[in-house]
Order: sequence, then C-alpha cells, then structure tokens
Amino acid sequence: MRTPMKRLAAGLATVSLMLVAALPVAAADEAMVRVIHASPDAPNVDVWLDGDTVLTDVPFTAVSDYLAVPAGEHNIQVTATGSTDPVIDADLTFEANTSYSVAAIGPVADIGATVLTDDRAPADGMSKLRVFHASPAAPASVDVAVTDGPVLVEGLAYPEATDYLTVDPGTYPLEIRAAGETDAALTLEATLAAGQNVTAIAMDGGDAGVQVIIADDTADVPDTALPLSTPTLSLVTMAGVAVLLAGVLLGRRAPATRETI
Repeated sequence: MRTPMKRLAAGLATVSLMLVAALPVAAADEAMVRVIHASPDAPNVDVWLDGDTVLTDVPFTAVSDYLAVPAGEHNIQVTATGSTDPVIDADLTFEANTSYSVAAIGPVADIGATVLTDDRAPADGMSKLRVFHASPAAPASVDVAVTDGPVLVEGLAYPEATDYLTVDPGTYPLEIRAAGETDAALTLEATLAAGQNVTAIAMDGGDAGVQVIIADDTADVPDTALPLSTPTLSLVTMAGVAVLLAGVLLGRRAPATRETI
C-alpha cells in the first residue's frame, strides 16, 4: 500500500510531467517582425498589432528592433503618434521561423506598406548585403555599383529590394545611379563584418535628396510584441522543483550506469 508521502510524491511527479508536456515550443510558433519608417513626409508614427500598440513615436528613417509575433495572420496599422486613425491598415500573414521587415513607404498622400522577407542566417566568414529602394525622390529604377568597379545590382525598381548578395567582409565604396547611367546620384560606404547581414535602405533626404540607412539584419532580438506562449522561468522552475521533490520524497537514487535504447 502506498503511504501518503509516496502518493504525494507520485502526484507531484505526475504534475511536473504534465507541466513539462504543456510547455509550448515557442520558436516553432513565432515570426520575427521589424518596422521601417520610410515615408518622408509622415510624422512620427505608432504601430499597432491586432489592436494593441507595439511601437510608439517612431520617427522617419527609424528601423525598429525585431519583435516576436505569433505566426499567422495579423492586422497591422500605422497611425500618426497619438492618433487612432490609421494611414496604413493591412492584414498580413507571417510564417513561423521567418523574419520580416514591414516598411511604411511613399508620401503620406500615397503611403503604403512593403513587406520584405529577411535573411538573418550568417554565412561563415562572409557577409550578406541587400539593397532596398524606398526613396520616391530617387530615379524609379537604379543601379548599384562599386565605385570604379562592377555593377552589383541592375535596374532595381522602387519600391523593391534585391536578393542578398554574399560578399567578402570589408568596406565597400558604393554608388547609386539612375539605371543605365554612369554618373553617381549618391555615393556611400558600407562596412560589412564577417557573419553580418545588412540591408542598405535608400530613403528620401540628405544633401543629394537621397540617403542610405544601414540596417543590421543579424542584430539580437531584445523585445516581444505581444504576450507569447513562451515558457517562463517560474513555470520551468516549478516543474523542475516538482521533479526534484518527488525524487527526494520517494528516496530514489540514480543508478551508476544506465543503458539507453
């Protein structure tokens, strides 16, 4: 017959196993999403996800951190800071284990959202570079070239982005030109570290009427957009303590060796 102590221990062990089994695999159910404010005449904005504010007072040219969002369909709204009247209202679907950039682009009178799928996996010993044409003031189609070197991208149309180019790490002097032209409309330097993926975003502004914002696509993820079903420390600790307590109460000792099949 089981003693009350043994019944308690067995019950705690069962509860602990149920807790562990109930822990969701959060990474398999999440997408990572960041927001880019590339609308040149828009004020600072708030970003809403399914009716909740997730970013506030975002200025032009800002690139947010990545936010963890449950995979699936979501309603994204962009409003002027302090307003609830959306200038962008879009239903977007995010796949699990995928990273996205959602960019507000174009002047306010014609503002829209462009969604890019980001590559955040580093290449061993190499760098990855992507160019995003988000400047309505720039030529509608541009080439990107290394200064005194080869053309890297031909005919990049607004508001599109290139695929990622895998290149050696280093500092690259680059030119943005009207498609088919040889004169540079904008020059810049991009410094790429080994294992780093970056997106060079052409936006309105700057002395040449266009500026380039460099976004690090391999940056850490410090934030979450919504309360997610990730296991918290208290829940994991509770399960672990229950297992240990059950073992102590039952007086069991781990065998010296155990064959695993």
